[in-house]
Amino acid sequence: MRLIHLAIASALSMLLCSLPSCTADTDPAAIESLDPQWFNLNEFVEQQASLLAEVDLNKTVVVNGQSETQRVDTPVWVEELAPFAQSDIDRPALWDSYSVDTAIISVDRVWQITYSALDSALFTKRVQVVYFDLSMPLDSAAIVNIDNSFSSYVADTRQRLRYAPQRYEVTSEQRARLLDPRTLRIVGRWDLPR
Repeated sequence: MRLIHLAIASALSMLLCSLPSCTADTDPAAIESLDPQWFNLNEFVEQQASLLAEVDLNKTVVVNGQSETQRVDTPVWVEELAPFAQSDIDRPALWDSYSVDTAIISVDRVWQITYSALDSALFTKRVQVVYFDLSMPLDSAAIVNIDNSFSSYVADTRQRLRYAPQRYEVTSEQRARLLDPRTLRIVGRWDLPR
């Protein structure tokens, strides 16, 4: 599978180099036809928000060790899952910026795809998607892990995101010059209706 992605990326690079420069009126269908079909986090968040539309959320927020938990009735799921959508790498400008590795990780043929940044300047360093159902289309993503980070002269920021059945986690750490380190952890849990 990795060879297929490399072949697609290679063909895409050659094709893009032979195209005239893009303008604002570029046909979206033409761009979509070049899409190597990477996992799209925006679509995933929209799909999950739709599935969870009537589901309540138990949310725990921990800031520098201080914790608070509350129940959120009918949350706005698109906002709850926004950090995942903001980490989307399925954009034409990024298709050549990530390597793709696939693996079968259990005897039950659980499939894992890992996208790793080739450029350390990219904010999203790694996106890992685990599928429990290999039937086509591959829309059965069950677990999504994301590592984001950014370093500058002013601050170092690290963010880890995890989405799993009936749970999501967002952990952020920031170390800024002349300031105390800050840690934020958000854990959301929910029960699906029976």
